[in-house]
Amino acid sequence: MKSSENAENIPVHQQLREFAKSQNMTLAGLARALKMEPQSLNPYLHGRKVPGPKFLAKLQGIGFVPASAKCKPDTVPLAPSINSFLIAMGITEATAARLLQVTPATISSWLDGTSQPDYPQLALMFSQIAPMAMACRAAHPGLEDSKLKGEAVA
Repeated sequence: MKSSENAENIPVHQQLREFAKSQNMTLAGLARALKMEPQSLNPYLHGRKVPGPKFLAKLQGIGFVPASAKCKPDTVPLAPSINSFLIAMGITEATAARLLQVTPATISSWLDGTSQPDYPQLALMFSQIAPMAMACRAAHPGLEDSKLKGEAVA
């Protein structure tokens, strides 16, 4: 990390990689320190997953605290809001995963607080999926979630 750079402007995944390097840890060593599989850590190291409060707490446990104000542990957890959204829209985790083009495991990690959706995923969830789900429910009262999986509605 260059000393002239403002640490708050450096993405968390880069800060985490720099932290591992400063501790003379390989990325596999970092995964071991966090008690997780390297393939589970990989999305965080490449900026594909945003650390949630539980993952941030694990990182603090090994001495890493991100400089970014966007990812401090006191950030409001999104899990309760996402769970409420899915319930209100009548959408299962599997359907949400398909609509957001993520894996069901990703949705589960959002709901248990180990990661959080990125901003484009949140925007898609609230600007496109919510109106679509509400329109389907209004047009077909009593519509089951299975009907949102692409089956024809009578």
